[in-house]
Amino acid sequence: MNAVEGVRFGVLGPLLVTHGQRDVRVPAGQPRQVLALLLVHTGQTVSVDHLMSVLWDGDPPASARKAVQVHVSQLRRALKELPGVALHWSRQGYRLDVPAGSLDLHRFRSAADPDEALSHWRGPALAELTTNTQLANQLEEERLAAVERSVEKKVRGGRHLEVIGELTGYVAQHPTRERLRGALMTALHRGGRQADALRVYEEGRRHLADELGLDPCQELQDLHTAILRGDLPAVPRELPKAPEHFVGRTAEVALVTGSAESVVAVHGPGGQGKSALVVTAAHELAELFPDGQLYADLHGATPGRAPQSPGEVIRRFLRALGTPPLAVPTEESEAAALYRSTLARRKVLVVLDNAVDAAQVGPLLPGETGTKVLITSRRMLATLGARHVRLDPLPEADAVRLLGDDGEAAKEVARACDHLPLALTIARRGCAAGRTGRPRRWRAGSPTGGTGWTSCTSTTSACGRASS
Repeated sequence: MNAVEGVRFGVLGPLLVTHGQRDVRVPAGQPRQVLALLLVHTGQTVSVDHLMSVLWDGDPPASARKAVQVHVSQLRRALKELPGVALHWSRQGYRLDVPAGSLDLHRFRSAADPDEALSHWRGPALAELTTNTQLANQLEEERLAAVERSVEKKVRGGRHLEVIGELTGYVAQHPTRERLRGALMTALHRGGRQADALRVYEEGRRHLADELGLDPCQELQDLHTAILRGDLPAVPRELPKAPEHFVGRTAEVALVTGSAESVVAVHGPGGQGKSALVVTAAHELAELFPDGQLYADLHGATPGRAPQSPGEVIRRFLRALGTPPLAVPTEESEAAALYRSTLARRKVLVVLDNAVDAAQVGPLLPGETGTKVLITSRRMLATLGARHVRLDPLPEADAVRLLGDDGEAAKEVARACDHLPLALTIARRGCAAGRTGRPRRWRAGSPTGGTGWTSCTSTTSACGRASS
């Protein structure tokens, strides 16, 4: 049991204090309000004057200081059995320390995914604080910001129809929140309801003018213009399917996904699984790039195929980003300039797979934008200003796992494949082809030509292949 043996605190809704499966009783009234305030400020000293001001709504009686001391004494008794919890006093005030991860507010603020963050809310925050709502309003503002990120993520991900009702309710409750209104306009437009999207804009424009004397923000005006013209930016989703049997490479994936560099280049000899690693990492990163994901196989090492020219890739990317075909320049330098301009205000993930050299990749790199580029190549593209990650053969344990077996013969197969992910994947697929039974065990066979002859058996059939 984590969070120091199951201690949990909640302020995102009615005050909650539990230890394991047991609710911890906290005296009703002002002691619960004091605890809620200390929890919101865990690890920080809260002055007695501040506590009195909140508890008595800015007008504390002469007995307030003594009353706060009594409330704190009651809290000490209520919390004394909770491991990892300590209530400290100093001349400056009181400080409450709680175990890491035990407070729902901390989990909400640290969650990277907005839906995960919102799952920690159980109702209006700080429900016990009836005398001073400023702090509760601040937390509600944080919740609405998470709601905005959540619905925008769903709209960008193609789930616009399912959030129209939810967004309509939020816009009615919060008519001045322009991010919510913009998300609703986008969802309606992508659902084929252009007239409704324009009506939502006009209602917001009138409300801002009547209530605040303001015009809509520039972003909302630009969205309105794009809907009128029917040219909302396209959101490409071009990533290939994530590899089905991706094994190991935890450290390398972390290097790719965790790098602060805008360009990450993965290199290594053929068969090392560079493409599989980068596509896996790209799927992990995709949600951080809401304006789309672009993918191109540059055919730098594809047998029988000439490498793609930067110009043809750029032109295809421009079309994917919504540039009308007739507006795509034929001249490579002009197309590259338009490509950089198109990406300048977007957060896009670009995957350039199987590059031949830096000269092929260079024109495909955007300028200083929110875009991230992942590259694979057999050679290290040293002249690029990139974070370089080298791939080597898999460790034996991971190679055997990729074969789906852990016997001694499987280890022999892994060695025959030089622990190369591509060769191991081909071996696994080859032995599974044409039958429904999964290989249960590998065995070494007698070569009839070639090298590294192996076979796998199941309860129903057997097959063999040579790996070289």
